[in-house]
Amino acid sequence: MSKADPTPLGLLFPTGGRVAPAQMVAREGDVADLVGRLREFAHVVMSGPRRAGKTSVCGAACAVLRDEHDFLVIEIEAPEQSSAEGVCQLIIDRAARLDLQRISRGLLKAVPTIQRLLEEQGVPLDLSQFGADVPDATRRAALELPLAIARQQRRKVVFFIDELQRAVDYADGVGLVHDLIDIYCANQDVVVLVDGSDDRTIDQLMGSPYDLARLGQRVELPPTIPADQWRTPLRERFARATLAISDARLDRILDFGEGRPYDTMAGCLYVGLTARRLGSEAIDAFVLHKGLEEARARLDEDS
Repeated sequence: MSKADPTPLGLLFPTGGRVAPAQMVAREGDVADLVGRLREFAHVVMSGPRRAGKTSVCGAACAVLRDEHDFLVIEIEAPEQSSAEGVCQLIIDRAARLDLQRISRGLLKAVPTIQRLLEEQGVPLDLSQFGADVPDATRRAALELPLAIARQQRRKVVFFIDELQRAVDYADGVGLVHDLIDIYCANQDVVVLVDGSDDRTIDQLMGSPYDLARLGQRVELPPTIPADQWRTPLRERFARATLAISDARLDRILDFGEGRPYDTMAGCLYVGLTARRLGSEAIDAFVLHKGLEEARARLDEDS
């Protein structure tokens, strides 16, 4: 792409899930607060409404811990299924990948650490033989792997579980959460970060019978960003897209989004796409109307 080409709209106004740190708007304070908590080994349960940016903020905090504070990051997303088997398999796979990385750098020459640790406890690398009925001891052994890695490598670890609220639908979800609490509540080697996008089920996890509140403090991510923190970044992004927009029309997009990150970005994206389709280099009244109309339709479909 030549220097004269505009930046693609999808990169300027992302609406497709987790957002890279460089693409985020006005969440620096939330990221810094989370980094500070995790550096003090205060386990965190981050909650808030859907599409508020929880996973993006957590991912950005993990990146800071990895790049600036020498933490290892072990990250998984709890899958939607009937048991904790998928969570356990993802932990094993992620831990095994760290071993492979060390082997590739010549730091590990014997039997991979994870394989040896699991073999000692009679746990296979592939849990598919158990189906949905993973033995309690196997589940606990998988959950202990981040702690084993931290101690073996003598490095601090942040263990990030995205969408843990899905555990309320696991037949063994209570056991999974209790194991997580028992293993990590009082240790000084691994700090746990959990997020969830459904307030009702996060509420359920924090109380009985899961009692996740015993592990960490709940931190609510603000669902909206003030308009004055949106204006300058969005104006700069429209300029990078080589699309001229007046303050009044930018404010109309901000009114549409009501400060919500996903809605605001969707408004910008579809206004920009409408301008592109019409061959316009400026956001005029017609482009604005048609773009916000399409954004509203997309948001209604997504709800």
